[in-house]
Amino acid sequence: MITTSDPQFRMALEILARWGCSGDHVVAVLGMDPTDPPTDYSVDQVSRISAVLNLDSALRQRFNNPANVVGFMGMVNHNRPFNGATPLDAVVQGTLTLDEVARHVVHAGEW
Repeated sequence: MITTSDPQFRMALEILARWGCSGDHVVAVLGMDPTDPPTDYSVDQVSRISAVLNLDSALRQRFNNPANVVGFMGMVNHNRPFNGATPLDAVVQGTLTLDEVARHVVHAGEW
């Protein structure tokens, strides 16, 4: 079980900060307010934390340039499935999940 003192939770918050997430973005992505996290996380919240970590890993594998690793989520992307939105906005608005963005990153160029 993940708790607020667990490295996975702290790492997810660090990744979201690197991506330039606002407080509202963090709430939308993690499904909770990190300033007042629950004592026990739901299955959904654990899945969201894991998805942040997995997407960060996918970005690190795909891109050699650290600016792309950090900046990808905030860059306007005209390719499918983003269609002119940033990946972060697509996730926050519910158009895509973090897992769907990770699959896109892993399979980019294979379409």
